[in-house]
Amino acid sequence: MAEAMARGCRQRLAADYGLGIAGFPEFDPQAAEPKQVAFALATPQGVQFKEFPLAGHPATLKVFCAKRALNMVRLALLEP
Repeated sequence: MAEAMARGCRQRLAADYGLGIAGFPEFDPQAAEPKQVAFALATPQGVQFKEFPLAGHPATLKVFCAKRALNMVRLALLEP
């Protein structure tokens, strides 16, 4: 889903890069393992996809996801 969102964002907005985040679950302190959040970045070269565990204090989870997503963009811009 994150990949489709990133591709759609890039195509609809005629942008060089499109970013998608999917699977943002509700925080469950009783869970044995943290749930995964999917990040995708569509670039002219293709789509990069990564998953990260969603762990930490609930008040910081959205900020954590935003920083992870923006870091994907930053790293893509640094590539030659």
